[in-house]
Amino acid sequence: AMGIGSLAVQGRDIWGIEFSSGAQAIIPLEDDTLLEGKLPNDKAVREDFIAAAAKLGYDKLAATARVETQLNPNRVRDFLRDHDPSGEGRVTRAKWLAAKHNPEFFDKIDTDKDGLLSRDELKSNLPASSYQVSTTDMDVDHIRRAADEAFGESLVIRTRCRFKITASGQSQAMGVPIAANGATRINKRLWRRANQAYRDELEDNADGVMFVMRDVRPNITCAELRQRIREMRFQPDYAGQLLHKTTVIGLQPAGEGYESFAILVRPADTEAIQAPGAWEKFAEQERKLVELALGREEAMVATKFDAAIAGETANRAIFAVIVSWLAIVGYLWLRFGTWRWGAAAVVCLIHDTVIVIGLVAVSGWLCDTLLGQTLMIRSFKIDLAMVAAALTVIGYSVNDTIVVFDRIRENRGKLTAVSPLVINTSINQTLARTLLTSGTTFIVVLIMYVWGGPGIHAFNYALLVGILFGTYSSVAVASPLLMGLRKALVARTAGAVAE
Repeated sequence: AMGIGSLAVQGRDIWGIEFSSGAQAIIPLEDDTLLEGKLPNDKAVREDFIAAAAKLGYDKLAATARVETQLNPNRVRDFLRDHDPSGEGRVTRAKWLAAKHNPEFFDKIDTDKDGLLSRDELKSNLPASSYQVSTTDMDVDHIRRAADEAFGESLVIRTRCRFKITASGQSQAMGVPIAANGATRINKRLWRRANQAYRDELEDNADGVMFVMRDVRPNITCAELRQRIREMRFQPDYAGQLLHKTTVIGLQPAGEGYESFAILVRPADTEAIQAPGAWEKFAEQERKLVELALGREEAMVATKFDAAIAGETANRAIFAVIVSWLAIVGYLWLRFGTWRWGAAAVVCLIHDTVIVIGLVAVSGWLCDTLLGQTLMIRSFKIDLAMVAAALTVIGYSVNDTIVVFDRIRENRGKLTAVSPLVINTSINQTLARTLLTSGTTFIVVLIMYVWGGPGIHAFNYALLVGILFGTYSSVAVASPLLMGLRKALVARTAGAVAE
């Protein structure tokens, strides 16, 4: 009742942007950003952004904005590439200050106060540099203005670069031929012809693609170009290219940066590009990404979700859940020889699903309470990950239910009906197995919920709730329903005979 009431009150606000019209944007912050003297995190970025949106009068944005860390599995490696060009695997305070970065940020990361940022310190303390904002507010300008109000100079600012991609001929600096279309395949023949200084880099990117960019204006550093490409990989349209490895080599110095670069990209899965035409498609996608990275004027790029597409996605999600229920009824009908076993299981699953979705709705109020903060509850929404969690709970719960049903059928023997004694005995016999299985699964999911990071936090929240309620419902809801359905059928038949 609480869950259904919460869903009714929240209405469409409970849907994530995959299921309702809205916008999504990536907010990139400078590597040395501090928020009120502290390292940025989900909570701090979210609070500052929402406060700025409210201050500007963007009520819908403030009410529906979700801010989450944009996960980058190569965050430490990228940071070292940008701030440790010597490749020593550490950043000295002298290098940091020479680059005119924030010394206070360095001190926050340098926990042992030795004047060096080691790889271990970075793994433990380095915050994310990009945050994803999702909202049902369709006005992208509201997101831009709120981000500017909240973070100001800490936002990454980009200027459009003019450039040319070298096509055909030869790179004099590297000593290698360039493909006629500018996308040069990196193979053994290529790196053997290269100048000695570049052979190792080319060999490390075997089977990848190389682009040589020239006449880059204004001049930029290798670190900035890498960051531009990295930001593009985080955009929703390029999610499939996120894990490709990018190496940027400065070829022709100009001022504090370079006016010519070699960009080497190695695919995350080299076997996937062996099919006919696959490498050419990979190279073309990377070319578009590199061109956009240099040519766009702003670091924050937003994506809108059309209401019609979102509505279709929501309908498909609901259809998937209903079909899963019907498939379970059919399976149990075949397995146990009567439809009421399947009906009892599905009533139990509907109960589990409503509670899971209901507690997702309740999280919007719990997140601001002491209890919610203690339990690490955020304002969760129903998105694709939550639908996947609900389907996982359905599968887990019905598996537990079938174990109990099997024991009931065994204990029933040749009897035509199920008695309360048979149900009670069967539940007691399977109770230890049920608690042990659910308990061990609960422990694993709890560990993922606490330490798994923001990317799977909502998913694990739904699983925790589903395991708790799914375990008790298999015992205390599904099995007694077998008795209840039988009695209801008997009563109805008796009434019909009497008439």
